[in-house]
Amino acid sequence: MLFTSTTEAPTTKSYPISFNCSKGGVYYPPTGSCYFALEKFQTWKNAEIQCKSFGSDLTSIHSDSEFNFLFFEYIKPLKQPFWIGLHSEDEEKTWKWTDNSLFDYSPWLTGYPQTIKGSDCGFIIIQQEDVHYDAYFANIQCNNTYFSICKKFYLN
Repeated sequence: MLFTSTTEAPTTKSYPISFNCSKGGVYYPPTGSCYFALEKFQTWKNAEIQCKSFGSDLTSIHSDSEFNFLFFEYIKPLKQPFWIGLHSEDEEKTWKWTDNSLFDYSPWLTGYPQTIKGSDCGFIIIQQEDVHYDAYFANIQCNNTYFSICKKFYLN
């Protein structure tokens, strides 16, 4: 094995421990972002339009910790599927986020993503077994109606 050393310390982003989000949003320090649940059944496109009207996007998710935060903050308490910013523009071959961030995290439900024509929009599906809940990414036609989660990155 070849090991390389450097005298430069790796750079990591550091965000404040707290931040006052507007519109009832909840701040998550590891991402420097505020999250907002839209507790209204609407299509994926309408959810993205509403998020944009707040200066945000449908949420992107990049780690287990961020997904767990959303799970305990919104998904489990409301027990609803939620639109997220995940979408495909090439018949479910590749996936990307509406905020143009890297698609680097994908906890798909077994059997997903489905390659059914028109299933271009991603959502979080919640499954219950007895008193235990799990959540995963799934895809479906964009004209279905679900709650949604917006994400606004406030800090650099």
